[in-house]
Parts: sequence; structure tokens; C-alpha cells
Amino acid sequence: MLPEITSEEFAAALDHVGMEVLGEAGIEQPPIDTLAIARALDIKVAWDDQQRGRARFVRLKGSRGRAARPTILLRPEPRVERRQWAVAHEIGEQVAHRVFALLSVDPRIAPANAREMVANALAGRLLLPWAWFAADAPACAWDL
Repeated sequence: MLPEITSEEFAAALDHVGMEVLGEAGIEQPPIDTLAIARALDIKVAWDDQQRGRARFVRLKGSRGRAARPTILLRPEPRVERRQWAVAHEIGEQVAHRVFALLSVDPRIAPANAREMVANALAGRLLLPWAWFAADAPACAWDL
């Protein structure tokens, strides 16, 4: 992301935020359902078959004086894995600021693709948290 941040520091920040989000969602073990994470974080997931990408995050205007509600608009996908990844990525987009804060990086001066890179890495941390699989992966010869 930035030359002065080591890959170990970056990975540690991602791991921390990923586990933090899973904890906030009350998820303590696999399997991980990103739709459940979104619900727990009070992010609505709605189908939008008209959009180009798999998913995008919006804030829908609240009705009758209610605040705007965070929403992930999700294109219908035949493969469950793609839906799970798309929602994980959008959650990662929404909590990327936590990684920047842990690393003391101002996201406004980070490289142009930094937020996307963080969101992708967080999606992986949400779907496959290293802390949970560190012992299991070598025990099964990394055949997860």
C-alpha cells in the first residue's frame, strides 16, 4: 500500500479488522455467511438485477425522517461463492477506514487503488480468517 508499511504490518491490520468485524457480528466460528454479517452490522442487502457490477454500497434515503440506511445492492448471481465474495468486498469497503486508521495512513493521500486493495484483502479475511484456519490448514496439507 505504502512503501513505509511492511507487509507484516499490513497483514496484521487486516487480520485485526477482519476479526473485529466478525466479533461485532457475533460470528465465532465457521461457516461464515456474509449476509449474516451484513445483517448484524445493520447493513441491508437488496437485489438489483440492473447494475453492472456484482455489488455496490449505497445509503438509501430514509423515509419519514429516518436516517439514510447503509445498503448493499447485489446483482443476482447463480454461484453462492460470488454472492458471498461480493458482499464481503462491500463490507470491506465500509470498514477499510479502520485499516487506514490502524496504520496511521490518511486515505486521501494513499495510492488511488489502496481502498480497493484493502477491501479485497478484508473480504478474504472475513471469509477465511487466518486465526481460525492457521492450525487446520497445515494439518490437511492446505487442502481446505
